[in-house]
Amino acid sequence: MILAAGLIEDFRGTLSPKKRLLIQSLSAVAGMVLFNAMIFDVGISWQFPIVVSMLFTMFAVVGSINAVNIIDGFNGLASGICIMVLTSLCLCAYMVGDTQILYVSLIVLGAAVGFFVLNFPKGKIFLGDGGAYFLGFCIVEIAILLSQRHEQVSSWFVLCIMIYPVYEVLFSAYRRKRKGLSPLHPDKMHLHTVIFRKITKSNYKTSVLVWLLAAPFVFIPLLYMWHTKLLAATVLMFILLYNLIYFRLVKLRRR
Repeated sequence: MILAAGLIEDFRGTLSPKKRLLIQSLSAVAGMVLFNAMIFDVGISWQFPIVVSMLFTMFAVVGSINAVNIIDGFNGLASGICIMVLTSLCLCAYMVGDTQILYVSLIVLGAAVGFFVLNFPKGKIFLGDGGAYFLGFCIVEIAILLSQRHEQVSSWFVLCIMIYPVYEVLFSAYRRKRKGLSPLHPDKMHLHTVIFRKITKSNYKTSVLVWLLAAPFVFIPLLYMWHTKLLAATVLMFILLYNLIYFRLVKLRRR
């Protein structure tokens, strides 16, 4: 369902943002029904009621799908981030002994690597909306199942390893709203675009620089994947670092 929506948008461009959000929401519901992939526990002392869990899960799935799509701006950027995240999920699944999630993660990881070698650095093929939506959906479903099946994997671990694309989409929506634009309105003021204009002026170098920024927040949390407070602190650290870099570069851009 989610792959079809992306492909229709890639080849025909006929799906409005509202229709895409509807299909993404239906995909989240399908994940709940088929996989029982629902977020009940977010590291607090009580679990969500079923209705709140469904709504929060839908928000998380839709957000992750669009998060991967929004960082798909340069060769290898989105797929490289997804490869890192999937590697972290594989290691996490191995550490908690969940072979089912490990094998599924390895399958998606292999597919992402197969795409990556043709996308980076020359861009012989591209993800498009279909590929970005599909990768984002697979990652978030795997991550939800992993965190909800195992007490030693905090839900904040999932947010931590996905914090770069997730915060990019949240920050972009906030930035557009402040300008009086729709949160769904596209622009060219994402972090990777600003880095390209002010620092690298190179497609593939931009991707490498963003990978280096995101990598510690994808892999280091494996050392304390059960510790909600440390993971929340790591998320906050990334947000502060992102804002520091972003606003510094925007100020330079205006000079």
